[in-house]
Amino acid sequence: MNSAQFRKWLAERGARFESRELERGQGLGSVTVHLGSRRAVLPQLGSRKRLPPETIRQIKVELGITEPGPGPIP
Repeated sequence: MNSAQFRKWLAERGARFESRELERGQGLGSVTVHLGSRRAVLPQLGSRKRLPPETIRQIKVELGITEPGPGPIP
């Protein structure tokens, strides 16, 4: 699943996003995902880049999402 698909999937579940811009040369930016009182950090890899399954799994755990998502990740 790519980053844009995962963000859309999270938004459908009520997540809101807060991006943090970094200055040039400070590495990759990130997006804080808020769902209720929980939050997780989603790295900005580019909207079409494939997210590692472990990253998706970790974000779902941090947000307390137990339902399976689209694609092969349970």
